[in-house]
Amino acid sequence: MEIKSFPFEVKVNTDNNIFEGYFSSKGNIDDGNDRVMQGAFTKTFSENLKRIKGLYMHDPTKPFSKPIEIYEDSKGAYVKGTISLCSWGQDLKILMADGVVDEMSFGYDAIKADYTTENGIRIRNLRELKVWEYSPVTWGMNSQTSITSVKSLNNMIDDVMFYAKSGRTLSNNSMSRIKNAIDALMALLEENEPREPEEMETDGCTRKPEKSLEINIDPVTIQSILDAAKKYI
Repeated sequence: MEIKSFPFEVKVNTDNNIFEGYFSSKGNIDDGNDRVMQGAFTKTFSENLKRIKGLYMHDPTKPFSKPIEIYEDSKGAYVKGTISLCSWGQDLKILMADGVVDEMSFGYDAIKADYTTENGIRIRNLRELKVWEYSPVTWGMNSQTSITSVKSLNNMIDDVMFYAKSGRTLSNNSMSRIKNAIDALMALLEENEPREPEEMETDGCTRKPEKSLEINIDPVTIQSILDAAKKYI
């Protein structure tokens, strides 16, 4: 699952426990060289609506909302959602109303996409997305729209295969990035079991740091990517 985040103007009705705002922008090219195209949300909002939930900071153990209205328009993807009476839902309501939490993120799978080259940059045009959740967050990873390390590696995989098939020569910077991606993928292959994050002590409370998202790529696919990429290193 990939994640994008960006600032949003949120409206909160504290009496009725409802909030509304956009969780995706449309048409702009983000820092990951992605562009969400018109109609990308049509199918998921029609077929997957009952499964889309609002999460507290992307935490699947802390759902706080379900959509009352959700649609896409020329600006982006909009949601009007409930705010549950659970403790974290009410905490989040206050933080949004105070403007402390003023960015929105959403988790999705890219179902259909194609690539264009513009000004020498390879752009991924996202034409169909499967949305799983929307999350108000403290900080998005970028001021407009962001990518996680998971998405970075997935995009690197696409880039490696693209260049391998085209036979193009890579710059030193590109080769360095591919090598880093290979090292990361090799580490995944060699790791038998995920390690539990170590606990840390903050303000007298014992907490565990957030776990990284998993990269769901089968070993055969990873090995074929490695074989294709190694000739460039």
